[in-house]
Amino acid sequence: VNYKNWVASTGIPAVHFIAGDRVATPPELSAHFTEALLLLPNSYFVSGHKYQYDLQDPLQRIADAGQSAPAERAGARSAYGIPPDRFVIANFNSLVKMEPRCWGALV
Repeated sequence: VNYKNWVASTGIPAVHFIAGDRVATPPELSAHFTEALLLLPNSYFVSGHKYQYDLQDPLQRIADAGQSAPAERAGARSAYGIPPDRFVIANFNSLVKMEPRCWGALV
């Protein structure tokens, strides 16, 4: 998962998803990304947007609760084609920090 490393496509086949929003990563431009778009309900920038906008999103309740029922998590995962029994590895740091030695320790 590419998150806040670069708002454009990495072009790296091993990076399956890019987290963004409808402004930073417009769905109509998805053909220009090698990653699948994970569109966050509000802004993907960590800020107070949640409190500024009254956006009703079915996943917002799950995010606000900090936990969810297994059926809700399975539904959210299946929306992105992620099987319920698979582990998702995500790097929320800068991509330059992911070197082979570090990646090898994770897998």
